[in-house]
Amino acid sequence: MRSRLLPLFPIAAMAVLLGPVAPSADAADGLGPVRPAFPDSTDDVFLSEAVEAANAHRARHGAPPLELDGELNAHALKRAREFSEYEGLEEGSRGREPGRGETVYRSASTDPGAVPGGGDAVDHWYAGSGGYDYGDPGFSPGTGAFTQLVWKATTKVGAARVSEPASPQDTWREHYVVLVYTPPGNMQGEYGENVLPPEG
Repeated sequence: MRSRLLPLFPIAAMAVLLGPVAPSADAADGLGPVRPAFPDSTDDVFLSEAVEAANAHRARHGAPPLELDGELNAHALKRAREFSEYEGLEEGSRGREPGRGETVYRSASTDPGAVPGGGDAVDHWYAGSGGYDYGDPGFSPGTGAFTQLVWKATTKVGAARVSEPASPQDTWREHYVVLVYTPPGNMQGEYGENVLPPEG
């Protein structure tokens, strides 16, 4: 039985960037998922919170609002389920598709009723804005999720959340939130025109 006591938000966050899609690491190292995928816990409230929070942050940076896209929602759910098959965020970029940006959020808690809302993940990614240097625009691991979130050329988003089933034998419960974006952000050489300083 796992009985680690950790804060609810956040445990980890990560931005997965675009580039050539490498062959699956599973094929190379013989390792596959370590547990079954978690079930979908996405609902209309979660989707609304995620899009509203994203668009509020984007507006501060002169970026147009994102449109929620059903196909991207389905892809975000697929990716969230894939992430949940591994411990922490060890799934990494396996299974990611070219032409889409992606941000991933993981939370864990010993409170079985504590489930992250869409705004929790988005606000966590936006917190990376404090480390972004507008005078020297570009990628850094600490700001990659923020820059994707406010990337001006991005127009559509999909979102999903999966949650570990509650169990009386296990006091540790994890959740994964994934947002998928098109067109993708974090494109080398395009930061100056797409990640604008906050207005006001």
